[in-house]
Amino acid sequence: MTRSLKPHMWFFAELRRWFVSTTLWAITFIAAAMTVLSTFGVVERGAKQIADGVTDPESLTELALTMPFGGVLFTTFLAIIIVGKDFDTKFSNRLLALSKTPTTIIAVKGLVSAVLSTIVGAATLVIGRITTRLFLEGKDIAYLPQMDTAEWARGYMFLFVSGALWGVALALLFKNTIIAMGVHFIYQTVAESAIIGAFPHVGKWLPGGAQAAMVQDPSLPERFDILPGLGIFALWLVALFAISTMLLQKSPQPPLGLLEKSRKNQAHSPESATVLAR
Repeated sequence: MTRSLKPHMWFFAELRRWFVSTTLWAITFIAAAMTVLSTFGVVERGAKQIADGVTDPESLTELALTMPFGGVLFTTFLAIIIVGKDFDTKFSNRLLALSKTPTTIIAVKGLVSAVLSTIVGAATLVIGRITTRLFLEGKDIAYLPQMDTAEWARGYMFLFVSGALWGVALALLFKNTIIAMGVHFIYQTVAESAIIGAFPHVGKWLPGGAQAAMVQDPSLPERFDILPGLGIFALWLVALFAISTMLLQKSPQPPLGLLEKSRKNQAHSPESATVLAR
């Protein structure tokens, strides 16, 4: 970016902008509510299966504690909105016109999305842990988690942050909020789920399969360990960011006279970083 648009000033302005937004808290509420509903459904079905001797309290507890996995969809949506909204209003197009590379946009938006995704993730995990225990105890079923709480939380936080970064890359690729969200929703809930279900040995190599490895999701028996899962997802992420960056660099530029005028205005405006970020 130009020197007047300092990345750290833009980062804090963006962080403040989205932290106080209704978008963040609405998404956090929806993610938590969906976790409660899915946990309730799992425990209800599991209680009947325990009565029939099909499963046991340990397996049911482990399954119920995977319900926060759905929160990754919402951290991805949050990141898509954080990036895509500025493209929808042509703000990011103006920033790209003032920059030789989109590196600053990617770095700032990526960091903001990653930080705010931890809020959605933390709320989802706390709600998931509490409701799992309450619903199990309400059915007189022992609460028997098999994984250490810190290890469980760490894996899911990696998951939520990875989802946010994926959303940033998608929004940069499509430069449209609705399209990016629609493509991701269809891919994750229809295409990828079908592949993982039909061909688990192939599905474990996909982004969703790699994310399942991060939390050792028991619903995907053929999965990698945590570190290989992180590595595979990182490769997917790097590839998507590389494609997005190349396409952004090839985006049509404004007329030379307008570009030079904008740069001169930026150079003489020390407050431009704060104004632009808002």
